[in-house]
Amino acid sequence: MCKQKRFSLCLFLALIQFATAQDYKAKVQLSIWTDTLQYPELSPLVNLYINYIESHPDSIYDNPYWNSEEKRKYEDFDISRNSIFQGGQGAWTANRFFNFFTAHILSIEKRDSLYKIKVMYYRTEKDQNNEKYQRFNPAQIQRYYAIKENGEWKLANAFNYDLADWHRVETKYINYNFPRKSLYSEELAKKANRFCDSIICRFDYPPLEEKIEYYICTGEFEVGEVLGYDYYIYGWALGKTIQNKIISGNGTVYYPHEFVHFIDDDPEARGRNISEGFATWLGGSVGKTYPELAKIFADEYLANDTANFAFAWTWENKLNKYTLGALIIDLVYDDKGDKGVLDFMEMPSKTSEETQNSIQELCGWSSKKFNHKWNQKLGEFASKHK
Repeated sequence: MCKQKRFSLCLFLALIQFATAQDYKAKVQLSIWTDTLQYPELSPLVNLYINYIESHPDSIYDNPYWNSEEKRKYEDFDISRNSIFQGGQGAWTANRFFNFFTAHILSIEKRDSLYKIKVMYYRTEKDQNNEKYQRFNPAQIQRYYAIKENGEWKLANAFNYDLADWHRVETKYINYNFPRKSLYSEELAKKANRFCDSIICRFDYPPLEEKIEYYICTGEFEVGEVLGYDYYIYGWALGKTIQNKIISGNGTVYYPHEFVHFIDDDPEARGRNISEGFATWLGGSVGKTYPELAKIFADEYLANDTANFAFAWTWENKLNKYTLGALIIDLVYDDKGDKGVLDFMEMPSKTSEETQNSIQELCGWSSKKFNHKWNQKLGEFASKHK
């Protein structure tokens, strides 16, 4: 499915969800600095923020409280959105999140013609039914900006303003943004562009519609700051790919795993394990190559006497999930090559059963042969570097 058609479908579904979703009221608390009785000029800005969080910000649609320029530039215009509202079973919806957490508007600070809005999300004592949840309080401290558009206040992403003094270097595929010159390496930047070239040519991907905007950070907290969080728990990551942006927390210009996510033209068409596995197969993960990760995975897997393919899907460790997906991709590649890998990634793969059935169908294997090939693949990596 092309990007334009996929966006139209997502927009249509989001509009249906927004139109049919039950309205809700968020729990909001003002601070001494945002009390609209004491500071009546802040009232429009408080109302703007409340209107936004009560307008289903977990859905992507033409939200009336967000500025038009960012809505035009980005499909998912609020880049902080997917850190909280990630989808899937048990994920936060806006209704649940803003009713469960109190939104404490800490400050609304004037910056020239703009206003910087800072909000903390926390559980009240009444909400805390179990002491073990205390360490998750607060959940987030978030920043937005309010800008004037046709005489009305609209919300905007914080990174456009808070990162205005960062350094910037433009290259063939990647525009690098970084807070300190010591983080940039021209040699590694050239290597990164060569890697992108190799993936595009190898799998005949279409030319990139726009350059990758790459933000170099040092750790999860700086990643959060780019996303607009002074502090965050839900959705934290060492690296994120959002729109045309790669936000890297590994402190380097070279992050091949995330480059693959950007070049891959339809990652949502497959299960998460396979999408992450494809990026791990080609670009490694957390500073390790795919063979290194596969060796670790194979040793742990084969140490369990009852291990089988379905068992591998039960591991909760995210690194194992990424390596599992990479091993699956590698298994298909051994039999069908690059074209087979691309064909497989368009097939059902959201569960172990779906994935195994898809591979058996593509490769013409029986269940018995699949299990033999899978165990053989794990054995290859376990026997290396003993």
